[in-house]
Amino acid sequence: GVVWHSHFHGLERGATGGVRRETETPGERASRQAKLQQIAQLVQAMPVEPFLPPEKIHGECTIAQLKQMLQRRGLSDKELESFVDRQNLEESLMQLRKYSDSCCICFEPFEEGEPLRVLPRCHHELHVECLDKWAYTFANAVKRQHDPSCPLCKAKL
Repeated sequence: GVVWHSHFHGLERGATGGVRRETETPGERASRQAKLQQIAQLVQAMPVEPFLPPEKIHGECTIAQLKQMLQRRGLSDKELESFVDRQNLEESLMQLRKYSDSCCICFEPFEEGEPLRVLPRCHHELHVECLDKWAYTFANAVKRQHDPSCPLCKAKL
């Protein structure tokens, strides 16, 4: 993952709206670096899958693809074995999938095949780049004491 380096070098807006440089102590720098490392590991472990609109899921996905999508949303192999047919897999996926046709961060529509991160707890889907930038903002001094969360529902990443 690419760390949005320039975002974390102490730039902040002053009371007049101008940008000023904030000096960072060695302890603060170490804290920021540790948080960035923690976030990078967290983000890189999240599943990525290509965006598919519902009609493609119903019409074109193979059973193996449906099972992979369900696994990315936390279903175990044992749970997957309990499904008896394709329709059960599709219905379960549609129930678990927090489908949207656009990213809640940049508001751009998803395009078929575009890589999306699937958030492990809430299952919201976001552009990889948007979610990565969002998560890395939790390394700044104001948010550092908080864990990264979903921009929609605030579930921890």
